[in-house]
Amino acid sequence: MKRGILVILGFCIVLVMCDRSKSVLETGASFSSLDIALKFKGPVYQGTFYNVSVNTDYVIWIENAARQYVKTLRITPTAVTVGTHGSHVEHLPAWMAKSGVTYAGLSGLTTDGIPAPFDAMTSASPVFDGDTVITATVNWDMKDQDGKPVNTGVYYCCAEAANLIKNTDNDTQIIAENTAASIDLESGAVTAASPTAHILEIAILPKE
Repeated sequence: MKRGILVILGFCIVLVMCDRSKSVLETGASFSSLDIALKFKGPVYQGTFYNVSVNTDYVIWIENAARQYVKTLRITPTAVTVGTHGSHVEHLPAWMAKSGVTYAGLSGLTTDGIPAPFDAMTSASPVFDGDTVITATVNWDMKDQDGKPVNTGVYYCCAEAANLIKNTDNDTQIIAENTAASIDLESGAVTAASPTAHILEIAILPKE
């Protein structure tokens, strides 16, 4: 009798696991996309090497429950520009590690000073003065980078923002901050991101 109950329970668990692996289209999710808003105020450039303000690089991307890269939703042009002064992609180390995008890879996609082709490109990289707060918004259609609907489950809306500390030509430090909010695509339950010194909030709003 006990063995029969265990078999039934095991079968039910398998059914639940199979259902959770279905795509959002197959399950008929109650919402079709997510509006994501990143509220941040830097980091700002620090140092004496440049006598002008330096743009802040930032990126918004999606990871699945296993914290594997799914898709980039928004990224500044300077972050994926190949230039004579080094790799801007290295300003966003968390995103670079997750996405697999490298300076060498970008060099094969673009010429000097021209941003690589990214669907999620922003119009410009922001410049902060210490008091400015910007909200960058983007919509995720719940598809991966290949245009396929993702499976149901928990997903992380991640963000990273970065700038420089530079006083001499040979002394450059990257100031990079990253955090993430999460959402369960089945229930719509959202877990807020932990704020950093300059990333204030990642708001997630499901859309029907």
